[in-house]
Amino acid sequence: ALFNHILSTQHPEHGGYVYFTPARPRHYRVYSAPNQGMWCCVGSGMENHGQHGAFIYSHDRDSLYVNLFIASEVNWQGQGIRLRQETNFPDSTKTVFTVLTENPIRLKLKIRHPRWVRAGALAFQLGDRTWMSDSQPSSYATIDRLWQNGDRLEVALPMQTSFESMPNVPDYVAVLHGPIVLASRTGTEDLRGLVADDTRWAHIAHGALLPLEEAPMLVGDPASIPDKITPVPGRPLSFKAETLLRPEAYGYLVLEPFYRIHDARYMMYWRTAPLEKYREIRATIKAMWETGGTAVLLGKVLSRLVPPRFDGRELRRCMLRMGYQSLGIMIATTFVVGVILVIQAFVFVDRYGMRSQLGYGAGFVTIRELGPVLLALMFSGRVGAY
Repeated sequence: ALFNHILSTQHPEHGGYVYFTPARPRHYRVYSAPNQGMWCCVGSGMENHGQHGAFIYSHDRDSLYVNLFIASEVNWQGQGIRLRQETNFPDSTKTVFTVLTENPIRLKLKIRHPRWVRAGALAFQLGDRTWMSDSQPSSYATIDRLWQNGDRLEVALPMQTSFESMPNVPDYVAVLHGPIVLASRTGTEDLRGLVADDTRWAHIAHGALLPLEEAPMLVGDPASIPDKITPVPGRPLSFKAETLLRPEAYGYLVLEPFYRIHDARYMMYWRTAPLEKYREIRATIKAMWETGGTAVLLGKVLSRLVPPRFDGRELRRCMLRMGYQSLGIMIATTFVVGVILVIQAFVFVDRYGMRSQLGYGAGFVTIRELGPVLLALMFSGRVGAY
């Protein structure tokens, strides 16, 4: 989430924020106008980048956890130790830790073994000693020793190209290198409202929805996709897939980290198809697209011919008479939800040495996100019941 989505939500030049990210093939995203558009996600976007440091490290009584591979430095004052991390991840597949301490200290350093690093591939070098970790993916590799000032630990994090299918739509896949989602720029046509003004719905990309059957597909045996995606020499995290892409006119596309793509239409989820069924699948997608367009047009015509009956005055009267009576139960329900979140989260955060974040997380989710949702749902429910 940090690299693939959060990092991608702010424009690297003018600083505008993205409200949401369409996954539709060959669509695009809209950015807020700096100092003008202040949607809810502009505020959240600012908060995101102010909190990257909160979970890089965590600790319990005698262990220091490294959760993220980001150039940084942590000062654990209670133990009298600083740990400096130097890395160019994800462009580089290694990170280096330097221990800074006035006195030797016995400490367990727990390095996260990411899910995307295979078992037996996580490697360490400390001084003249080199070894492979026996840890498993989605766990922590523990180094328990007496640390000296200046100790330098190098960690190798080899990446592999892979793909993940969309839930419930397995024919569409995302291509990843290590943990990084790879996408492609497909054009800059009709980027209407790329930088939004302050009008209603300006945060939505109003440019044309391009036909799905004309979007590039990855054609071939799905199991062979990773092997046919090859690196571009001299360009970190850039790949080509000429032998997979159809129509052939898209053979020029370069797959790169999604967080680097701005001001363009893009492909993030790719339709896959066996070579022998490619033409049939394209024809089916085209037929479905045309049928859907006809249904939308019919719906618009019917809505004009038979306008819905709606009395706004009656709704306002119900809200004024009954809405305030719901406040007590809404506040109580929100409090109970907060308690449940604390109970559910305790085991997880305790496992990763982040117990100090428990109250903050529960309060943040309850008050800022879940609270207003519950208020709105229960308020509307009471009004509707009336």
